[in-house]
Amino acid sequence: MLHSVDGQGRITSTSRYWLEKLGYEKSDVIDQPLSAFVAPGAQQKVSEIFAALKTETVDRDRLCQFIKKDGTTMDVLLSSMARATGAHSLNPQEGNTLGVLVDITERKKAKEKLRRNAAMLRAINNLLPTGIFVMDCHTNEALFVNSEFYRIWQLEHLKEKVVVGHINGEQLLTECLSNIDLGQFVATATAQDFAHGNKIIEDEVPLLDGRTLRRIYGPIQENSVTFAYLYMFEDITERKQAVQELALATEAAEAANRAKSELLANMSHELRSPLNAILGFTHILQTDSPRAAQKEHLDIIYRSSEHLLAL
Repeated sequence: MLHSVDGQGRITSTSRYWLEKLGYEKSDVIDQPLSAFVAPGAQQKVSEIFAALKTETVDRDRLCQFIKKDGTTMDVLLSSMARATGAHSLNPQEGNTLGVLVDITERKKAKEKLRRNAAMLRAINNLLPTGIFVMDCHTNEALFVNSEFYRIWQLEHLKEKVVVGHINGEQLLTECLSNIDLGQFVATATAQDFAHGNKIIEDEVPLLDGRTLRRIYGPIQENSVTFAYLYMFEDITERKQAVQELALATEAAEAANRAKSELLANMSHELRSPLNAILGFTHILQTDSPRAAQKEHLDIIYRSSEHLLAL
């Protein structure tokens, strides 16, 4: 977007694109002061441009806001060049000034989006209880290592060396390997798993200090080409202990239930024979013309015995 300004700061010409982007007609801007189209917060910068052009031929990339016809503003980079009328004069009061506007609205939006994404990634990095490590599969460079990774592996003392490049990704993994209980570790993947496709592997890593880490790792690809490997580690020691304790408690409860069932079964067997005898003799006595009080007592004995037999 181009414009020309005379020695009094009035616009003498503009490009068609300048008019289209800001929404004006040519008659709206010609002979009008350039300052009329500059947002109040950027007026001082325009004054600084004209001051700078008294000693310099070019002033580059001043961040300004120009006012569009609909009242909104457009973020631009303004570069200006003094075009003197005299052979040796650079004073913009004596000639025209050519201005170039570069619309940076989309650039600012993209920059703001990147800033927010970076803030989001930092938050995820700080909040997740997961150690994350990314290594270039060609150069072994540690592309990304978060703080939780160092904490989980108790390698905080190596952080600065990794940052400055004194230790690469492969060397960092070697340090991790020295903490693994290799006698208990059972790998669930082979080199062939990474030779084709993008398989994600998950397993558990026992450490020499008694802790257990959950590991998830796999390739990072672009256009189906692997360029890095991602490793994620989570300390699941307490979770595994809770699961084991729950399993032991469940097993103990089941054993108690089995013992109870066996006890009841044995008691039922031991009680059934004498109860049948009690019922039989009670029935005989009931048919032997007992007195009223005796009959009532015999009925109670008979009902009670039947109840016990039904248990």
